[in-house]
Amino acid sequence: MSQQIINYGAAANDGTGDPIRSAFIKIAANFAELYNLSERTGFTYVSALADLPTPVSGVITLTAGTYYFTQNVDLAGNRILCSGVVCLAGTSSETAGITSTGLVGVALITTTYTMPMRDLTITAPSGSTAISAVAGSSTYALDWRAVNFSNTASIGTISGYNNAIFTDGAFLNSKGLTFDGSVGTIAFANYLFSADAGTIVTLPASLVVSRRFRIIYSSFVVTGTGTGLDVNSSATIPTDSYILDTVNFSGGATYTAGVAYNDNKARFTQCKGITNSSTIGYATMINNATATVVGGGAGTYTKMAGNFTLESISQRFILSSNKLKCTSTLNLIYEISVNASLTTTANNVVAIYVYKNGVQVANSVSVATATAGGKAENVSAHTVLALTLNDEIDVYVENQTAPNNITGVNCALIAKPIPVG
Repeated sequence: MSQQIINYGAAANDGTGDPIRSAFIKIAANFAELYNLSERTGFTYVSALADLPTPVSGVITLTAGTYYFTQNVDLAGNRILCSGVVCLAGTSSETAGITSTGLVGVALITTTYTMPMRDLTITAPSGSTAISAVAGSSTYALDWRAVNFSNTASIGTISGYNNAIFTDGAFLNSKGLTFDGSVGTIAFANYLFSADAGTIVTLPASLVVSRRFRIIYSSFVVTGTGTGLDVNSSATIPTDSYILDTVNFSGGATYTAGVAYNDNKARFTQCKGITNSSTIGYATMINNATATVVGGGAGTYTKMAGNFTLESISQRFILSSNKLKCTSTLNLIYEISVNASLTTTANNVVAIYVYKNGVQVANSVSVATATAGGKAENVSAHTVLALTLNDEIDVYVENQTAPNNITGVNCALIAKPIPVG
């Protein structure tokens, strides 16, 4: 129906306007159209508790649709239960919010469905939690924008969602958010987290993240006895998928606990207040006495004997069968360097090579001539290689003079990524 226009005449009481009854018929029709539209679109304006469905035993059941809060609404001890895909939206997180004075022992908002939220501030009273979101299907998602939690001691639990995405919001003196179950992606962008006690975000041992947990361009202000992030080392997170990118930590309390920067799960970059991650492999062999048995003379290449030790500074590399093995899922370009001191028969010409996955890297060759005392020191081989997950780097030697043994007394093998730009 198009809008019905009321004719109110050219001047007061000039007799040219609609009769009173006709005018009210038009008014009623216009209002009916608005209410019908609201029912069809599932859009409800909320400025007070009375605008929501009547509570039953303290529970306000919201059917699928959008509930648009125009100001701060106190549910007066009642709680919200979403019985479908419910969108909770507000005019602004500065002017619209939800709380429930007197609520104890339960969550302010409970859902098992997809639940978008926009431009709201949520405040859970002491003794209650803000959110209980346990997905009824692994395809469901949470997408929250400009959602603040204010003075909330226990935000609650989010479990089982395919995606849980949060942008442009804040935890203001709020903490106690736990992710659990099997989750695809958990991501925060442009968020402020602040608390002076307790843990703000927890990822327990029972959590399984199939894609990534990521916080970017955000800040943690953690004071007193607070902890910013507690990611249990037994939580399942793919390699390089616990991501903190350009996150500022301040306040002097505990910023991160559990999984550390040098764990294969972690990728901390451009963060302030914590140690950032890196990708580097560094293995050494010191005072080795095991000779490499060389046979066949020039053109015979043999893996250098002895045992490397992986230095503690290494990240995303391990030793496997005495080879430096890449465990990073990032495809990067690396500078590979070998620095060695060798002993062999006097005046023999010896060479060292880098091998990748058992194949010689020809351009890595370095050649030296042993002294009269049989020493060839500071033999250095270098090359640049693309490495991916499970690629292995090894050191081989060659005696180009005769089939005389070579001993790699001291050797350092380093793989480090080349910065871009």
